Formats: sequence, C-alpha cells, structure tokens
Amino acid sequence: MRWIQYISMMVALAFCHPASAQTKAKITELIKKDRVIQKGGKFRIQGYHICKLHRPKHLGGGVSKPFQVSARAEAPDRGVVSRDNFLVLYTEIALGLRVKFAADFIKGLTPVQALDALQCEPLEAASGPVDLKVAITMNQKGIKIQVEKPGTDNKQSQMNSWQDLFGSQL
Repeated sequence: MRWIQYISMMVALAFCHPASAQTKAKITELIKKDRVIQKGGKFRIQGYHICKLHRPKHLGGGVSKPFQVSARAEAPDRGVVSRDNFLVLYTEIALGLRVKFAADFIKGLTPVQALDALQCEPLEAASGPVDLKVAITMNQKGIKIQVEKPGTDNKQSQMNSWQDLFGSQL
C-alpha cells in the first residue's frame, strides 16, 4: 500500500511542480486534457516540453539555454497494462528520468533538488527540431526506454522485463 501513496505523491508532483509558473487558466486546461489516447489498438502519450536547468546557488547558480524535449509512450491496449497503469508507469519513468537527467548534469544534487532543477513547461507541438527524444514502449516482454539526442550518435536504450521490474509476483 505504501507504493501507491508514493506513486500518488509523484503524480501530484509531476502535474503541480511545473505548473508554478503557469496561469490558473493553463493549469485548468492541462488538468482537463486527456493524456492517454487510445487509438489503433494502442495506448499512446505524446508530449512536448520546453525545459531549462536551474543550478542552485550553492552549486554555482545559473540557468541553461532552453531546450525542447519530445516524450512518447506506447503500449497495446489489451493484455499488457491497463490504461491507468500505463499512465502511472509513464509518470514514474518520466520522473525518474527527470531526476537522473538533472543529477547527471549538475553534480551534487539530492533527488528533490534535481526534481526542482529541471523546470519544464508543456508545449502543444515542437517548435522546430527537438533537442532530446524520449520513447517508452511497453509490450508483453516488458518496458523499453530509449533516450536520444537527434542528429548525433548519442542514443541510450534499456529494456527491463516485467519479471525484472516486479519479480515473481506477476
């Protein structure tokens, strides 16, 4: 039961934290918008964000140039995960990547500081080429996460089986 509380808290952080700079109208619009689209036998999430890294003062201060991120996730709509679990897993992975990304670029951050350091606002669509692509694919075998910097050979992929992630409880 404790992990459900943790996930609920992380989902709340994911939706509330970046909203601090947004107007009430934007927040209302964001909350009412469906994140998961069910089409063609698949659950899909597609999002674009404009992000900046804010280095804390005690680590030198400063703000990075803005960069665009494209994030998408996909899973069959039958037999793998429910729509709710698809969204929860996407959110968990996105938060983990967010913390890892900030901590990799700014050494010495705690996880909470890393979450705060990377500030992103949603975009309706990309404005030109994106700087970072994140693709999450869920299937019968497990979850594949791929992070790519377009136009370079910089691509990282990780595949985890459901067994690796959740043990023999499935």
